[in-house]
Amino acid sequence: MGYTETLWNNNTIDPVHSREFLGIIKKHAQRLDNLIKDVLELSKLESHDLNIELNSIDINPCMNNISSNYKEHCSGKSQLFEFNVPNALPKIETNEYLLTQLLNNLLDNAIKYTPKGGKIVLKIAPINKSIQFEISDTGIGIPQEHIPRIFERFYRVDPARSREMGGTGLGLSIVKHIVSLHHGFIKVESAVDVGSKFIITLPQQQPKYAA
Repeated sequence: MGYTETLWNNNTIDPVHSREFLGIIKKHAQRLDNLIKDVLELSKLESHDLNIELNSIDINPCMNNISSNYKEHCSGKSQLFEFNVPNALPKIETNEYLLTQLLNNLLDNAIKYTPKGGKIVLKIAPINKSIQFEISDTGIGIPQEHIPRIFERFYRVDPARSREMGGTGLGLSIVKHIVSLHHGFIKVESAVDVGSKFIITLPQQQPKYAA
């Protein structure tokens, strides 16, 4: 509230400082908005209150859109984005909104923690009646002792760096719940100062349970 009160109570602040304070307020407001959205999303996933069905869909257009968006995003940050996928992926029982959110969360993290000149790769391939999504980067990496806990709510490997990057601490928890909703698996490989790789395996068809 400090910057807001300063602007409210002091009408002699010059325009340059006023704009600087407003920028800081906007940044914190955006972070709070993102946090609220992530908390609500995670709560719905945990309580199975999303009311979303998984249907057999063609994900090729969706994956191409994601690729185009992140190529542009990475280019603006002087990073290289590589999209590696067969000509046509088979259909998969999923929900486009959830699948997009899963990949966005992982790709956003990869971009945040990869320096300029680094590389982010999205590789997708059908494997044994499943589809495997592999997101890798040449970023700062994750110390081995932290990997078992990175999917916990609000867990941060480096709290100071995470706050600087603007993360909510809930992105990977949301990823884990989306993968679980699909009866899938997630694996993490990482090395400090080398990079990270997240491998998600989702079945093409969801298991059918007898009534």
